[in-house]
Amino acid sequence: MILFEIFSDGEIKTIMEEYPMGMKKDQWLQAYQFCTKEEPAFINYDINRPQALRVMKNFDQVVYFKEDSDNGDSESDTEPPRKSRKRK
Repeated sequence: MILFEIFSDGEIKTIMEEYPMGMKKDQWLQAYQFCTKEEPAFINYDINRPQALRVMKNFDQVVYFKEDSDNGDSESDTEPPRKSRKRK
């Protein structure tokens, strides 16, 4: 699934509910916002990849969530929501 910037909050909410991608709501929104904030940019979700590699910015940056060592929650106040690294 590839999503470019969407200007309707209702559409974003519907897509997030139908395709949670294994993420919590705040993680999903952070990943979406990070991946679509620049032009041209999109979030790429590939269900056929291993779970840790499924969310990508464009086709070349895998997005990784940072985990909080105390409670297992991802950090919600950092940009990007995950470390991203270019694929070779």
